[in-house]
This record gives sequence, C-alpha cells and structure tokens, in this order.
Amino acid sequence: LTANAIMGERNLQEALRPSSQQVDCEQLLGKAGTLEDAGDLSNAVTLYQRALSLEPEHHQLRRYVGLLIRRLNAEAVSRDRQVELAKGAHEEKGYASLQLTAA
Repeated sequence: LTANAIMGERNLQEALRPSSQQVDCEQLLGKAGTLEDAGDLSNAVTLYQRALSLEPEHHQLRRYVGLLIRRLNAEAVSRDRQVELAKGAHEEKGYASLQLTAA
C-alpha cells in the first residue's frame, strides 16, 4: 500500500464515522423519544428543537416538531375549555339554586 492509499482509507473511515454533532443529534432524538413516550411532550419538543438546531435541514423532523407543537396547543385549548365549562356549570348550579329559593 502506498501512503496515498493509506491516507485515502483513513479519510474514508473518518467520513463514514458519525460526527460528534450527528451523535449529539441522535442522542437528543433518543432522549426526546423517551420523554414523548412517557407523555412529557413539552420537554420532548424542547429536545427535538435542539436536535433540529443541529440539523436544520432535517425536514421530516421539522414537520414532526410542528405536529407535536400543534398537539400541545390543542391540548392546552382543550384544558382551558374544560376549565371554562366547569366554571360555567358551577355558576349555573348556583343560579339554579337561587331561582329555587326565590320562588
């Protein structure tokens, strides 16, 4: 083997080895998936966004993060609506009892 062949082999191995940025991204994706599986969507989204900052051209991840954010927003709206309905039901009960006692 010549020195050029040895250098070429080394360069090929380095090119095939995942970069530390790629490893960091994969670790973030793994941790984010674990959080998502545990139901901690907010923190999962944070880690997915950090992974996306390392690989901004990862369009599938960008789309997935968007879907998770929409899901979080929908859940927040649903919780807010449930609180409003609970308050409304409580106020209606109070109003109904006032009507009964006034009659």
